[in-house]
Amino acid sequence: MGVEKKNLGSLLADTFFLIKENFLFLMSVVAVVYVPLCALFFLFLGSTFAFKDEIDALVVNKSALVIFLGIVLFIALIVVTFLAVMIFSVAMIKAIKACDEKKDVSLRDLYQLSFAGLGPFCVVILWVFVKVSLWSFLLIVPGVVFALFYSFAQIVFILDGKQGVSALEASRSMIQPYFWEFVGKSFVAGLIFLVVSGIFSFILHYFFPLNAGWDLVFARILENLVNSFLGVFPMTFGYFLYKDLKERGC
Repeated sequence: MGVEKKNLGSLLADTFFLIKENFLFLMSVVAVVYVPLCALFFLFLGSTFAFKDEIDALVVNKSALVIFLGIVLFIALIVVTFLAVMIFSVAMIKAIKACDEKKDVSLRDLYQLSFAGLGPFCVVILWVFVKVSLWSFLLIVPGVVFALFYSFAQIVFILDGKQGVSALEASRSMIQPYFWEFVGKSFVAGLIFLVVSGIFSFILHYFFPLNAGWDLVFARILENLVNSFLGVFPMTFGYFLYKDLKERGC
């Protein structure tokens, strides 16, 4: 006997209930990574703004060392951000599963396990990028379709232990039979996130109206921080959608 399909309302209710019941824990999972990241961004952007005149003078004088150091720092910031976000993604999905199964898990254990699985997780992300890019070279539409097919690749790796291309194929086999249902439900969840995020963005830009100087620095940093906390919603919804499709596909 097949498992009964969960409608959009049930998935949203499950999502909001889990977040409400585990709010402080889930927010702490976010804070461990994103508060230091935002502090790092503030240091980088604030320094760039505070020493703007000196930096401009050195660039005009074509100081090769300063330009080289600037490029190196920028690349290092991107690499650190990427790795931190990857570790966070693994930790958050594991945290959501633990909350759903009502298991106690510490932040330390979550991030230790996430760090240990970072390499294979990045391989899965790389495979998604390569395959979607190859399909996109043929036509844009196949690239978009396969990007949607591989949407669960990360969750499949983290929760089912499938690695590399196997995670992508498992994601595709799960989504393909319910493609338009997946697209519709994901679209609604994404729209909810964008609306709430837009409201907070409007409020932040109201308090920091200038699109330059320190107003811009504070607005961007706070906007990223707020969106990182709000991002718990689509990740939790994605977990329940994955769970529903997987159970119905068994």
